[in-house]
Amino acid sequence: MIIRHPHCDQVERELAGSIAGRLDLPADDIRVQMHAAAASGALRVVNEEISEALLGGADVRQFAHAHRLLAQAVRSVTGGEVGDAATT
Repeated sequence: MIIRHPHCDQVERELAGSIAGRLDLPADDIRVQMHAAAASGALRVVNEEISEALLGGADVRQFAHAHRLLAQAVRSVTGGEVGDAATT
């Protein structure tokens, strides 16, 4: 049995809407859903890494460019198909 957190589902749905618009496809298209799931997972991993570091006492200034890390993660897992998050 797979237990999913409702917040993760919401993020994935919202990403699917954004990705669908960029690809000019419906949000329920399997390609859009796969990109949304991959992007959501990448965002979760980056968020967890940053959170863990900050809770461990890391200097917040170390993450001044976290938006670039997040954009790179999404670009990587979607094969660049959805474009660069920084362009919107």
